Amino acid sequence: MTFLAAAPAGQAAARIRGYSVALWAVGILAIGAIIGITAFSVALAPGGDSVYAWESDNPLAATTTDGGTTWSAEDSAYIEVPASLGDTPLVITLTAGGPYATVGLSGPGATTADGYPPLVAVLTIGEDGVPVASTPGSRLWVTSELSSGAEGPWTVTLTPLPVTDLDDGETAGSGNVDLRYSGSATTATLTQTGTGLLAVEVITPTTEPEVLTAVDASTLTVAWSPGESVVLRIRSESTTASWTVTVGSAAAGVGE
Repeated sequence: MTFLAAAPAGQAAARIRGYSVALWAVGILAIGAIIGITAFSVALAPGGDSVYAWESDNPLAATTTDGGTTWSAEDSAYIEVPASLGDTPLVITLTAGGPYATVGLSGPGATTADGYPPLVAVLTIGEDGVPVASTPGSRLWVTSELSSGAEGPWTVTLTPLPVTDLDDGETAGSGNVDLRYSGSATTATLTQTGTGLLAVEVITPTTEPEVLTAVDASTLTVAWSPGESVVLRIRSESTTASWTVTVGSAAAGVGE
């Protein structure tokens, strides 16, 4: 069994109510994002005109002035993730343009023949960045909607997400941690002991992020597609409530 050191998560009992509200807000925002993305798509393509970079045989490439951390473009464009950022997942943050932008993710050199790139993030100006399971050479497809009357390029930053590699079998810990798994298994069971809330965000290269929650002593199961490198973002309301992650031992699905 592998053990991970606890990470501070605040004053447990006093923050349960606030944490519940925060998780509820995440759910509401997710629903709003789905509605917003649909409206965004319709608004950007009146009459069926193509405006997305991936729909072009010669898509626009974003440009960088600092070797790969900061990227900009005047329109929908792709970012080819540079090797200089390493092989860890990335956090992408919208710093100019907007008020929001959508991000798709594809393999190297993708064009219109490869179809719609999976939506992996919705960015909002002025808010924290969103982790994406990208690797060097993959393409991030960014489409930004400018505020009414605004002009100018969108700008995003890419920063590595520190992760702990997860092995098959059982890993125990407490608090907050970002785990990456790259093996052959496609499921993991998370078990929490003690009291408090546990949130697990499942981040893959081909699906929208999914947030699952467990309350007090309970168990849930997460699943992903074969061959994917997956990131599990564990956020525990309590530093004293332990959890274990067991990779490859449960059937697909979610349970509590």
